Amino acid sequence: MMIMKVFVVTGASRGIGEALARQCAGGGHRVITLARSPVPDLKHYFAETKTAHQHLEADLSQPEQVQALGEVLFGNLDKDQLTSLCLINNAGMLEPIAPAGRMDDTLLARHIQLNLSAPMLLSSALIRHTAEWNIPKTILNISSGAALNPYYGWSAYCSGKAGLAMFTRCVALEQKEAQYPVRIFAIGPGVVDTQMQDIIRTKSPEEFRMLGKFIELKEKGYLQDPADVALRLMKIISNPALENGFVGDLRELED
Repeated sequence: MMIMKVFVVTGASRGIGEALARQCAGGGHRVITLARSPVPDLKHYFAETKTAHQHLEADLSQPEQVQALGEVLFGNLDKDQLTSLCLINNAGMLEPIAPAGRMDDTLLARHIQLNLSAPMLLSSALIRHTAEWNIPKTILNISSGAALNPYYGWSAYCSGKAGLAMFTRCVALEQKEAQYPVRIFAIGPGVVDTQMQDIIRTKSPEEFRMLGKFIELKEKGYLQDPADVALRLMKIISNPALENGFVGDLRELED
């Protein structure tokens, strides 16, 4: 019987999600990736590293898909084959970028479903299905400085990340009473060279008043490499000294 570490990574088709999925690779590991599109590069990488891999194409901005996925992901796992379980809620979107009152309502609803509701539902499914499992269980929610700081035109993104931060704190509080608690964290990686940064730089100053700052970050080479960020995140969440329910910035933990 194969004993393995299982990792579930959402938004794994590019950027930080893809880099995190690569960090989970290894013999004896099983990585389940979720994204709206195929991940051929990851499939090749996992084959090379002899990592058991399953990819699920899903749109986490659709509530009915997320609820079904929770059961598929965690309801079918055999606890006797696992040495640990980790869920990484990375999938997210930035748009709509616009002041309240000028946002597209449909896009706003999709945003909150993807950035907040989906990680809450998947985390709840993990907790429900594994409550009696005496193995290390970890949830990493990818956060942002926007969880704590308001930005003009980012009310959707700031609100979603703030909600995810509070969800993280509440779950950690609840897990103090659990027989086999889940460790949960919300960590912001800082500014990373991803497609999200590309989207920011296409906006107008009227939509996003801090546009100049983000253009400068790119021009001066201040954007971090996703692979480096993923490596640091995985090291930090595996540290047993990290307080359950921690919400904050990656750089803060490394000071």
